[in-house]
Amino acid sequence: MLIAAASKGWLGFSSCYTELSYALFMRSKNFLETNGIKLMKINYIKAATGIQNKIPNKKQNKLISYHYFLGVTILIIFFCFAKNPILNLLIISQNYRKPLTEDWIFYAYESKEKYASQIVKQKILIISGSNGLFGIDAKQIEASTGIPTVNFAVHAGLGIDYMLYRAKKILKPGDIVLIPLEFSLYHQRSDEQILENTLKNYIISYDHVYFDKLNFIDKLKVMVYPFGFNINDIKIIKEFLTKKSVFDKKAVFSQILERANTGNCYTGITLNRNGDETCNIGKSPTSDLKKLEKIDPALKEPIDVSDSLRDFCKFAKNNKITIIPLYPAALFYADYNTDNYKTYFSKINEFWSKEGILFKDSSNQSFLEEKMMFNTPYHPNDKGRNWRTKNIINILNNYL
Repeated sequence: MLIAAASKGWLGFSSCYTELSYALFMRSKNFLETNGIKLMKINYIKAATGIQNKIPNKKQNKLISYHYFLGVTILIIFFCFAKNPILNLLIISQNYRKPLTEDWIFYAYESKEKYASQIVKQKILIISGSNGLFGIDAKQIEASTGIPTVNFAVHAGLGIDYMLYRAKKILKPGDIVLIPLEFSLYHQRSDEQILENTLKNYIISYDHVYFDKLNFIDKLKVMVYPFGFNINDIKIIKEFLTKKSVFDKKAVFSQILERANTGNCYTGITLNRNGDETCNIGKSPTSDLKKLEKIDPALKEPIDVSDSLRDFCKFAKNNKITIIPLYPAALFYADYNTDNYKTYFSKINEFWSKEGILFKDSSNQSFLEEKMMFNTPYHPNDKGRNWRTKNIINILNNYL
């Protein structure tokens, strides 16, 4: 009975894979042929068994079953290793979106870049992951200094290379950059950043220009990794073949709008004109805050191993851009008062000093009490943001 059930399950699984593989092949074939690449039509069973248009006998049936089993096995192995490059290639070529992409990033950048493009004179730009998005009030800084300020912070999962790449495109001589980097961004290697799902999915779905700029090895990493099979792969490919809304960028916006209307963050449309997140206004610490893992800086890791920050410092110097490095807005932990952490924080100070940039921030002014936090150790509520922003304005006044 167990063998019969297993056989039935195998036949169903094989049939599903055969159907999906054929459909995916036909989509690929159609795409290639529209670009001038012709593919031969091969009937595998007929070619392998010599059977044409006659009814097979028992011996031939066994041969067909053997080739069917072998063919499906090969397809499964091929699918595990080739599903990503094939699917990613089709998504890029057809301008679809990849499932699990954090689409809000696109709308956030679109809003922030729109405001930045309207600024003719000097501006202040905030570059970081979401600690800056939630934890610094660009609108308040603009009102206090009189200098147009853009909160260009989005998501640490994009990696330091990509964040700086986007910032360089809108920076002009005379601008001021605030960089309250999350601790992990100080230690990212370039080869590790490109493997982050947040970045990979985003550039496949929304930033083909950046993808084109990658070297061959990094393109390969984006297209191929990870290997293996996930049960969700079948669902994803079925949705792709039927062109369901999960692959439709326009349909995704309605889902984001619905999320925003129900009070959710990470929509990209709950930002004010300056690019500050507003979904944290009036919010208290969530119950999940204490359950989340403590922010634990990589105490023994070297800083800026990929030279991303050093290259950005050179860019800033050449373009007469002022860099003001800051600690991230983050939840305070008692461990941060121990010698190990104090030594680590001083290393960050030393790094910027070696680049000829003064580090005037203090960890006492960036770490916040629990009542000032929202839903993660890097996300202050509006009370925490106001407190942190006032400290930053005091630092800014030393440069203005």
